[in-house]
Amino acid sequence: MASEPSEPSKRPRLSSDVVEAYRRERIVRATAESAHVLGPRRVTVSDILRRCKMARSTFYSLFPTKNDALEYSCQAATDLLTKAVREAPRNGQRPPREVVIDSFIEAAQKEPLLTELCLLHSKSAPIAEPDRFLAAVIQALYHELGETPYAEFVALTIVQAVALQLARGSAADLSEVRDGLVRVTARPQEV
Repeated sequence: MASEPSEPSKRPRLSSDVVEAYRRERIVRATAESAHVLGPRRVTVSDILRRCKMARSTFYSLFPTKNDALEYSCQAATDLLTKAVREAPRNGQRPPREVVIDSFIEAAQKEPLLTELCLLHSKSAPIAEPDRFLAAVIQALYHELGETPYAEFVALTIVQAVALQLARGSAADLSEVRDGLVRVTARPQEV
C-alpha cells in the first residue's frame, strides 16, 4: 500500500531574512536586559542566551562575539532614539522643542532598557568608539532643535535628564521629567 503524500503545511514559511531579524531583535532585547542587570562589561553570552532562550549556535551564526552583540544592540538603541526625534510630528501648533522632547521621552518610555543601554551603558561597553552612540543621539536632537548654541543646551539637557531618571530606575516617571524639561529649556522670552 503506497503512502499518501503528506498534506503541505498550512502555515506560511517565513523568509530567512524575517527569521534572522526576529532572532536579532530577541538578542538585542536580551542584551539590553543583561546590561541593565549586570552592566555591559559583565554580560556573558550565557546571560544573553538565558534571557532570549536561544541556542548558542544560533547566537554565533548572527554575532561572532558578545561584544559584537553589544555593539549591534547599542546601535539598535541609537537608531530607535534618533528615528523618534527625526520623525517627530511637526504641525506648527507647538514649539519644535516640545515636540522633540515629547518624541524622545515617548521612545524612552516604550523601550527603557534600550534607551538605558544607549544613554548609560554604551560608554562603558567593551566595544570600539563607545561614545559614538550617545554622540549620535545628541547630534540628532541638536539638528532637530535648530543647530544653535541654545539647541546644544537643550539636547544635552534632554539626554541628561532622561539618563538620570533611568539610572534611578524610574522609567515610568519619564512623563514627569517632560514638564521639567519644557520649563528648564524654555528661552527667557517664552517664560
